[in-house]
Amino acid sequence: MRSANLSVKQLRAFIALAELRNFTKAAAACHLSQPAFSLLIQAVEQEVGAKLFERDTRKVELTAAGGPLLDALKPLVRDFDEAVQKARQAAAVQDNRVAIAVLPSVAARLLPLVLPEFQKLYPDANIRILDLSSDACLELVRSGEADIGVISENPRDPQLTCHTLLEEPYYIVCSKDHPLAGSDAVRMIDLLPYQLIHLANNAIVAQLLKKHSTSLRRLSTVEVESLHTARSMTEAGLGLTICAETALGQVSSPLLSAIPLNEASLLRHLYLIHRKAEGNAMRSALVELSLERMRTAAPS
Repeated sequence: MRSANLSVKQLRAFIALAELRNFTKAAAACHLSQPAFSLLIQAVEQEVGAKLFERDTRKVELTAAGGPLLDALKPLVRDFDEAVQKARQAAAVQDNRVAIAVLPSVAARLLPLVLPEFQKLYPDANIRILDLSSDACLELVRSGEADIGVISENPRDPQLTCHTLLEEPYYIVCSKDHPLAGSDAVRMIDLLPYQLIHLANNAIVAQLLKKHSTSLRRLSTVEVESLHTARSMTEAGLGLTICAETALGQVSSPLLSAIPLNEASLLRHLYLIHRKAEGNAMRSALVELSLERMRTAAPS
């Protein structure tokens, strides 16, 4: 009898489709495009040498061959995940490593509220801070490269625990001599005569522009890769920038003014995430401290 040569990725794809009974949902759960996901399923069936699913335009059902395979593979993949997690935990305990993947504004404003107390508890901890985009932080936590993350969207991932940290308003930042600098608050429509400088991966700007697509279709925009660049361009009077309250410290300058953005329905939500698999005591302490300190922090 020939041994089957299936990857863990293929096994996960098979289990996802068997449980969700929908190609689109299963592909999304595996973070794959539908064509790529379909190729994985085809490869599994070819390797097994049997048709595992009955498909039509409305539903997907396991065949007589697929049912027993699902029963056998689910505990196998679960045991594999537990073994990998235990190996990661052992490595982390051995060298006291802890990795934190957070948005740059969180690294600058909120982590300093957490780390001094954490280091008192674990003075030998080797801390690595990865200040990246929300999507990048999410992937690092999913892969196990980061122990915890702070991101701006709820991932709704069954493999992750997600805690709501806080919500905060957005501000328009402009030069001191800008016509809007003396305003108590501004609306998006007030920005129309001016150029908007924003981060390429800033989801809030995309939401604002979509919401006001009709009224703001003539708005001039410039995309940059860092808030530092946005601040420098704004100081030079080249336009306005939008940032969350926590990020105001990163654009603080004697040459700039910050004005509340009057868009009550648009707030930035921050979430703390970590894998559901049991972590070590050091990670648990970091999660607990982060929730306690960050939730009570008043952005300034």
